[in-house]
Amino acid sequence: DVEYPTYGAKNNLTLLMLKDEPANAPIWEKLLDQLTWDETVELLSNGRHKTIFVESVTKPATGDENGPNGYNNNYSKGSQGSPYSGPTNPYSEFVEDPDIDQGYSTTGFASNGVLASSFNKDLAKRIGEQIGEEGLWSGHAGLLGSGFNIQRTPYAGRNAEYYSEDAMLTGLIGAPETKGIEGKGIHCFVKHFALNESETGRHGVQEWISEQALRENYLRAFEIPFIEGKANNVMTSFNRIGTTAVANSTAIADVLRKEYGMPGILETDYAGDMTGGSCEPYVSRIVNVYTGATELNETNYGQDAKDYTPGKHTYGDYAPGTGSIHSGKLAWAMRSAAKSILRAAVTSEAINGYSSADRIERVTPPWQTAVTAAVIASACLFGLSYLWFGISQGVHAFKKKN
Repeated sequence: DVEYPTYGAKNNLTLLMLKDEPANAPIWEKLLDQLTWDETVELLSNGRHKTIFVESVTKPATGDENGPNGYNNNYSKGSQGSPYSGPTNPYSEFVEDPDIDQGYSTTGFASNGVLASSFNKDLAKRIGEQIGEEGLWSGHAGLLGSGFNIQRTPYAGRNAEYYSEDAMLTGLIGAPETKGIEGKGIHCFVKHFALNESETGRHGVQEWISEQALRENYLRAFEIPFIEGKANNVMTSFNRIGTTAVANSTAIADVLRKEYGMPGILETDYAGDMTGGSCEPYVSRIVNVYTGATELNETNYGQDAKDYTPGKHTYGDYAPGTGSIHSGKLAWAMRSAAKSILRAAVTSEAINGYSSADRIERVTPPWQTAVTAAVIASACLFGLSYLWFGISQGVHAFKKKN
């Protein structure tokens, strides 16, 4: 194995300082040295419609919400949520809008199939630009879309999210829409890569296909929005290709990274479903990061992510100095995954309004301190009451006996 990377360095860098730095710039290594082990674990383990903030490098939390035909939530003022969930709905509390208390939603556009039927690439780009504008209004840094799977049958459960039964039409209309969204600083998680052509029974289903058919039909639809639409991120699919779950497939990751030039985050679909929520577990939450197959768990595991192989390890088992297993290779893979997430954040609208001198710190609000103190005091009083009751009962029984 290899030595672990550096953790917790004091290099006085912030993420925003690297906004214009290329991915291979040496300064990125100095920034990554500032991450702690715990921050890295939490960042990779908590990706349910967001990425969490990272104090050591002043990375803001980001909101990523479902599309693909426009954001699909209502918005009104609210709180920022827990340290793991990032900002909760509404993200729009961060903008000044006289109608913010009205509970408005963003625009619901026509289904992608209707858009594709127009054969109008200019219209697709204009719709993308409007989705991007509404992402800015609602405070999102990402759209979980658009959907580039193929409409194989009219009975497929999410055909409204997909463009066509034809891969070229799907790509040629989806690419300008993607470019319009990305142009506003909203990163697209194009989905579901790949072969998610049915909703029923899609968890872990084995799909068998020749490479030629895969590339000419199903992957071509995704290739075009990366090459022409400059898509940044990917959400993978629930199924297997052959016997390998897509979320654990390095072959799929190689197509995206090495052939399509994908620069951003490789995210799972909802990881909880693949790790026991909807079926028998079939995806490893640690092996996927170790191999580089996927990087961000699209669920909230809190401070650690369990592995669902027979060993049932957690990241804590590999922690430098305290873990029972030494794996520098895993640690470096975790660092690479964290870099993808950081780069996606710093190239998105999430950094709007920040300067390189700003710092983000974890602060416990006074009310939370007061509630914690009250809970502790109540627990102490309950314990003392229980002890007093036990003593009094014992004394009463002793007097009765004598």
